[in-house]
Amino acid sequence: MSAANDNGFNLAYSVAEASVAMSLSEATIYAMLADGRLERRKIGRRTLIPQKFTRSASGFSA
Repeated sequence: MSAANDNGFNLAYSVAEASVAMSLSEATIYAMLADGRLERRKIGRRTLIPQKFTRSASGFSA
């Protein structure tokens, strides 16, 4: 379950959710996290990727 705002849009994605949202494999998402192309936020053991970073990494703007 990811965090959502009042409009139902995700504010942050898990690695699995980001891979679906960006049409990339989870391995590619982990590689992007490792080399700094995506930013992450750790909450306990969870790794979350803020939505604004998934849009900017994929070339989309809002």
